[in-house]
Amino acid sequence: MTVKCKVERILTGVCTAAKDYYEGVCRQYQHEEEDWYIKGVKEEMQMITDSETLPISLRKISGVYRVINQIDPILDIYKYDYLNSQLFLYRDSVYAATGPYTESECMLLVARLADKERTLFEELSKKQDSPEVREAVANRKRISEKVRIAVWRRDQGQCAKCGSRHNLEYDHIIPVAEGGSNTVRNIELLCEKCNRAKGKKIQ
Repeated sequence: MTVKCKVERILTGVCTAAKDYYEGVCRQYQHEEEDWYIKGVKEEMQMITDSETLPISLRKISGVYRVINQIDPILDIYKYDYLNSQLFLYRDSVYAATGPYTESECMLLVARLADKERTLFEELSKKQDSPEVREAVANRKRISEKVRIAVWRRDQGQCAKCGSRHNLEYDHIIPVAEGGSNTVRNIELLCEKCNRAKGKKIQ
């Protein structure tokens, strides 16, 4: 039987906040450069920098726990201890890995998840910036004033569904995304309630 390990990202935006926290500590103890506490702080600051390239166990950077409580006071970070989870800081995020694996194995699983997420968002970004999407946005022109007036007169200034005269909106019968046009035949007046019920609001 294959034993699976659950890996999840539980918090983002950690590194910047952690660096600010540690820098504040260093300023507070700036006249005690040889103090063992400051040395430990500087070592943890270096680990935070290192976490940009490889996952670092939070057990090695205990100060991050205080930062996590500042970022998200509602998040009970300590509950993961009861779940026997291992926590890691990697690329500005905290990951939890739960399963019967060593720290080194969990580090690899965290890195794999982060790479999958990065690849996914890169693909989504490319799709949103594709020529097809840009063309669709460009083709989605504002309804002309002439068409608006004609639709208003035809629908007698009231919702085509319920007859309400309040909170009226111009709605495409066939959505632009599905090939609909900005013509009088394809546009009707709907009140806000009926337009929301229809499920697709188009300006």
